[in-house]
Parts: sequence; structure tokens; C-alpha cells
Amino acid sequence: MIGASTSPTSQTTYEPLPLRVQIVARNYWPISDEPSLRLMHTLDAWNSIGIVSKVLTTRWNSQWPDRAFLRSVLVERLLPAQTSSWNESHFQRNVTKWLVQHADSYDALYVDASDPLLAAIVAKIKPIGKPILARFCQDQSAVAKPRALSSYLPSTPPIADSLRKCSAVIADHRRAYQSLLELGVSKERSTWIPDAVFAPAERSESLRRSAAHALFQISGDLAIPTQTALMMHFGETSMSQIQVVLQSVCDLLERGIPVRMWLIHPGPDAPKIYEWLRLRGWHHDVLIFDGFDVLDDLICVADLAIVSNPACSLQYSTRMVLESQLPMIVAVDTALSDWMPETPLMKWYYSRESLGNQLADFLTHREQWQAEAESLQRHYQRHEPKEHWLDRWRSIFTEVTLPNLSAVAQKRSM
Repeated sequence: MIGASTSPTSQTTYEPLPLRVQIVARNYWPISDEPSLRLMHTLDAWNSIGIVSKVLTTRWNSQWPDRAFLRSVLVERLLPAQTSSWNESHFQRNVTKWLVQHADSYDALYVDASDPLLAAIVAKIKPIGKPILARFCQDQSAVAKPRALSSYLPSTPPIADSLRKCSAVIADHRRAYQSLLELGVSKERSTWIPDAVFAPAERSESLRRSAAHALFQISGDLAIPTQTALMMHFGETSMSQIQVVLQSVCDLLERGIPVRMWLIHPGPDAPKIYEWLRLRGWHHDVLIFDGFDVLDDLICVADLAIVSNPACSLQYSTRMVLESQLPMIVAVDTALSDWMPETPLMKWYYSRESLGNQLADFLTHREQWQAEAESLQRHYQRHEPKEHWLDRWRSIFTEVTLPNLSAVAQKRSM
């Protein structure tokens, strides 16, 4: 029973085999959005417990190779990019055809989103007997999806039906788990495992100097003036969400306070954000960057993170910031209720004035903010212990694949 188990309970007399998991995800490296970063680092953790992962994803650019290796993971890319309804249907056919043709190369299939692609996969793969696992995220603003699917909901009949047919469905938090039960997914086939970060960035002074030098070697735009407070914003945001942040930081710049801000992977609204900054003359002090698939050096050199879209960035970057003990200020959002219990250690903002007050307090009491960030990380670890996170993943994969693996092992031993 997946929902009731946190450690493998089944046993076999056969020699265990490496578990081969085929992942299907619309976005993956070199795309560096939050779902891609979350998945990339999750596969690192799975690798540590003996799961051999391969990724099937979109070839968004026809110039990209159709095959690549990244962090010991084979990445296969398929055309076409899902830029229209017709391309979406074509992509779904190509994915299911590939999965059927390569069925002998994997023991289980993991689909990283509950969308129409999952429905297509379940319809084609379920009959051939491969276990299918799916990730379920209630907040669809946090899910990577093409424009052609901008209006879908997991509760639509084809998707809800495909969730009920999966061998296991993994929700990203408690509320999503309750939604799964309401959709008719059985307790035996559903569970919730929060996203997690296992390798936070280290932030000693010597590492900070090394990271600053490494970033400058990449680009002179990544130079950090001395005696300047560097603020970071990670993850996709909209102009309406980020505008309060931009206004507050530009208020500081107009008063001559030495600050800089870097926006990392802000998403489709990046041109609007840049134009807003250019018209006000601050586009050399608030910079936009993309293409970082590792955030460690950025977090190492930062003094503060501002989070304008936690519903999205809680998948990876905001958790990475917290686990790395970097002070942060987070926009108030209903998505946070399952993530962090109430504590005065958490710094919130809900308006331009409240953010301005938080920034002023940070600039005046930086040592206190750093100490509170360290206490917040310890508080969060007590609330969301990670010790059993990998055990739960191991348990799920073991339960859904054990019958197949036992049969294969027995055949090999004959």
C-alpha cells in the first residue's frame, strides 16, 4: 500500500536488479525553469539509491541534438515542439510510439506532470504491463506546459481517469494529496512526497570569493561591485508579480544605496521587465540572466533573495535558498500554507510599502537577518524532515515494479 508505507515491505529471494526508470517530461536541460531544475536534482538523488534514470523530453530547438548525456542521465529529445494543438497531438503520438518501441529498456515509467500527455501514455502503455507513476501538482501555474495546453485542468475526465489507472500517483503536498482522493485515486495508489533539496550551497567567505571570480569569468556582467548588497530573484514570474520588487529596489537605487539585483530565469515576461527597467534607467543595475542549471554559485555570492512567485519557485529555488541559509523575503501566497508553519523568522511582504520596510530592515541589520536565516533553516528541517524522503521513493518504486523485476530475475537465473 503506497499511501501507508514509508519503507519497502516486499521481499524477494532473487538477486535485486538495478531499477531502470524512464522519465517523461516536457522540459529538461538545457531549459532551466523550476520544473526542470527540480527534476534534474531529484534524479541526482534517485541515482544515489540505485535508480538508473533516462529522460524523454521535447526537442524545443531543431538545432539541439536528439540525444545527450547530463549528470549520468541519458536524455532523448523528440520533435515537434508543442507550439500548437496540432504539434501537441503529433508530439503525444511520437512519445507513445517511442515508449512502446523501447519498452524493454525500462522497468517503470515516471511522468512528471498530470496533463493530457499522461492520458495518452496511460492509454498506450498500460496494456503492455509497464508500471506508470505520475507526479500530481494541484497548482498548475507551477507546471511546465506549452501554450497549446494553457487551459487544461487535472480534473478533466481523461486526465482524472488516467490518474486512477496509474500504478502510483505522487502529490507534491498534502492539499494535492487530498485532491487526488477526491478525484477517485485510491489511497493504495496515492501518496505525497514534498519536493526537497539535498545539496544546499555552501556560503563561507572563501567560497563566496571563489564563486564571484568564477561568475566574472563567465561574463563581465556578473561582476559584483565592492560594498554592494546583491539581491537575487529566482524563477519564473510575471510583470504584475515582480513590479513591486522592481519598484522597491529602484527606490533604493534612486536614493544612492549601493545595491544590485539579478533576476535568474524570470520566464516569458523577461522582455517586459527589461523594457520597464530601461525606461527608468536601471537596466545596468538590475540584470536578467538565463541558462543557469546550477544555482550554487549564485546563492553563494548573494546577500538576499526576494521571492515574488513562491507557488512556482517552491519546487526548487526557494527551497534551495532556505536550505542554504540565505536570507529571503517572500510574497504572501496561499501556496505557502502547507510549506512553512507560522514563525516570526519568516520574512513576508504583501505590498510595495511592506517590502520597502523589509529591505530597509535588512540593510540595517544584516548580521541579525543572517542569524535568523540559519534559525529558519533549522526550524524548516524540524517541520519537513528529509531523512525518509528517499526511503519513500525507494518504497514506491519497489512496490510497483517488484512483480516484474522478480519475473525477470527468475528468468535470468534459469
